[in-house]
Amino acid sequence: MAQITTRIVKEKVMAYPNDSAFPIPAVVNDEGDTICSARHGMTYHQWLVGMLACGLATDQTTLFEDIPRFAIKAADEIIAQLNAREAGDKTTREC
Repeated sequence: MAQITTRIVKEKVMAYPNDSAFPIPAVVNDEGDTICSARHGMTYHQWLVGMLACGLATDQTTLFEDIPRFAIKAADEIIAQLNAREAGDKTTREC
């Protein structure tokens, strides 16, 4: 079975940056033969970085060489904030 982007931990949903963003499960026929192998695709972290990079690229004041660094740092912070909030960390800032 393909990985999913979240795991249940202490009845809370945690985001893991290396889990697949859009996993595709294997397809097996009635005889048990694999017709299509499972594909994991890009990770949640990679997808998030891509979305952030698209947004940053629309800002004409942002230098293109800065976009990857900004996008990766923002994705790391988003994942950390999501996980801290789900873990019950009350020190995270509310959006």
